Amino acid sequence: MLAVVQEYAIEHPNISSRELLLAFDRKLQGSLGVVRELEELKKTSSEYRRRFFIAPNEIIRTTTGECVVCSQWGIGNIGDFIKRASQLGYDIQPI
Repeated sequence: MLAVVQEYAIEHPNISSRELLLAFDRKLQGSLGVVRELEELKKTSSEYRRRFFIAPNEIIRTTTGECVVCSQWGIGNIGDFIKRASQLGYDIQPI
């Protein structure tokens, strides 16, 4: 997930946080969402450090702020993300 969202942001260098969130609909992950604005997340979640990729090299910088990708994925929610990634042109193969 992280690699796909990072690559998408690289391919769209002028993307805003809102546009990135729209590209990866919150419902794809579940209650936490795929991508969140870091500053908003810091205000609303005490567990964001455990549930999102927040290392400096994992933070996605958009034209309007920093975003982070959820790290909470499993068999129940990964399929929808893979479908969306495929729609965006990414080929994800199970191993």
